[in-house]
Amino acid sequence: MKYVKYSVAVLLVSFGLLFLCFQVYRAGYKRFYAFEHHRLEELINGNKYHDVLYLGSSRSYFHINPQAVDSITGLKSFNGGIEGGNILESNLILQCYLASHKVPKMVVIDVAAPSLNINTAPGFRPIFNPNRYYPFLDNPYVFNALKPYKNVYMLKYLPFTQITEADDVMKQATVMGNIGKESFGREVKTYEGYREWSNDTLNLPFKKAHLVTNFALEEEGVTLLKQTIELCKSKGIKVVLTYAPVYKLQDETMNPEFFPTLNKIAASYNIPFWNYRASKIGDYHKLFTDEMHLNNRGSLIYSLMLGHDIHNYIQGLAKQGNYDSSLLSLFDVYDNPNKEVLTSL
Repeated sequence: MKYVKYSVAVLLVSFGLLFLCFQVYRAGYKRFYAFEHHRLEELINGNKYHDVLYLGSSRSYFHINPQAVDSITGLKSFNGGIEGGNILESNLILQCYLASHKVPKMVVIDVAAPSLNINTAPGFRPIFNPNRYYPFLDNPYVFNALKPYKNVYMLKYLPFTQITEADDVMKQATVMGNIGKESFGREVKTYEGYREWSNDTLNLPFKKAHLVTNFALEEEGVTLLKQTIELCKSKGIKVVLTYAPVYKLQDETMNPEFFPTLNKIAASYNIPFWNYRASKIGDYHKLFTDEMHLNNRGSLIYSLMLGHDIHNYIQGLAKQGNYDSSLLSLFDVYDNPNKEVLTSL
């Protein structure tokens, strides 16, 4: 009996220490990734109203500045793009958002090359970074989305096991968070889910950063895109599909069925597909940080372009506007673009 009591005491102390370690770990994580965590908190559990919600990968997260878009449309929008995310994560974010928020007027879904490749995309996973969702396992949509890929019961009810899921980068981030550091400095501007990414420009001669662009189109990914559109339409939400700009068409080795598939899906649901792939913005290396991602200047211009298109679409003009020449010409004239001038176009 003595040994039983001793074993129980050791077990309780061990669990207590593990929970204490987890609290320190979680506090450091939330401090270091404060912006990222708070935007997910808004998307998953928040209730603030937005007219427009943007979904997608880093090509939404770092590309769409709601402040610039809203200056054109007069609406309120939120950037719900997820770095490394595919259509599975976009669908998850949309379900969470609609469960806690008033229905928006419009959802803009950017479909990147890997978006419909859920299970076999090189360098990606079905859930790119599951760790960021662990604080939200109480949400049934998050729990069920992660359930096929993770032992969510253990991660939820024995939360200290989440530490075993963290890689070295994340562990270092939690340490930095506990000494008061954050993932980016205060000089980085943020607004309604968007954060500036980089002022860097492409170095010439050009060298590719993303060597793989020919991703498979999986049936699961196509089905999830259709389900996402259908969920929006069932709520009376306008849906727009987009493909963000790329530098000098450096995605030329894409799956040849990618764009025909998106065009077919858009046509079948009678929704627009705005393809910015060949936009003139792609001719300017100073607007990109790599061939697939705009820098801060490029994201400003793209956001203003998108704002014009959203405004025209809401006004009943479904065709994309003829605006990018005038917008880009200002970057030939001004070394530092003037937002007030740009938004007056």
